[in-house]
Amino acid sequence: MSDPSHRRPAGTPGVPAPEPPTAAFFVAFLGGVLIIVEGLALLAGGSEPLSILPAVSSSALPPLGGIGVAAGIGVVAVGFSLQENLRHRVGVGIAAIALGALALASGGGFVVGSVLAIAGGLVAIFREPVPLYAEAGRHEHRARSPPAPSSRRP
Repeated sequence: MSDPSHRRPAGTPGVPAPEPPTAAFFVAFLGGVLIIVEGLALLAGGSEPLSILPAVSSSALPPLGGIGVAAGIGVVAVGFSLQENLRHRVGVGIAAIALGALALASGGGFVVGSVLAIAGGLVAIFREPVPLYAEAGRHEHRARSPPAPSSRRP
């Protein structure tokens, strides 16, 4: 019940809901969008200037674009799942790192997309969720009232 790693219903007295990892979401989301854009460009025309893999023949670029689009969609989905379920933020962060590394096979969203996806995964893993309001500590660590005086006489 005191697990801070998942979202609690609004209005639970004395229990602050943790803030979703918004920075991790935005970084992973932006990385995923860049990966999708480069993947679509490779699928559309096999645009060699967009690829960081100049040694790859132009006939191999569309399949690499498909990998990029799939990895980019995965990174975007991972970003959204970070906003919804904080309980699995470490596993989701690992998925963002893996998908960002996989996207490097297709150019990685101009490399920046993969770097952002990996950075978003690292932020999700290592940054602890914080309470939504600053006064949360006062509610959880409320001082106890002194014990009632004893009615025994010495």
